[in-house]
Amino acid sequence: MKLWIFSVAALFYSLGTYAQSDTSRIRVVEEPGIAVKMQAYMSTGGSKPQSAKGYRIQIFNGSRADANKHKADFARRYPDLSVYTIYETPEYRVQAGDYTDSFEAERKLREIRAEFPGAFMVRTTVNPRR
Repeated sequence: MKLWIFSVAALFYSLGTYAQSDTSRIRVVEEPGIAVKMQAYMSTGGSKPQSAKGYRIQIFNGSRADANKHKADFARRYPDLSVYTIYETPEYRVQAGDYTDSFEAERKLREIRAEFPGAFMVRTTVNPRR
């Protein structure tokens, strides 16, 4: 009998309670830099810039002046490939391409070796195509 009275009292008491009284306004609190970072994220099409492990074809290593000459020559012969000059003490390296597949890199390496016989494939961080 006491359980029944308690249950009825709890039922009537719960009818008068609400989780929220005003649902028309929502207040968002965020850190100051979040809006700037979110805008940068959205300006990239909603995807963050990515890098991945992959392969490039190294065509030269040596002095800065010679690296610039080789880079310009390579860019003229292969305008469709990205070319990078990388400095690793004590020399400059010229690398080309961004391959995530070793077979594709190997295929292009065979083509490039016709004009750059000392070229070879290196495993590195690349900028994959979208």
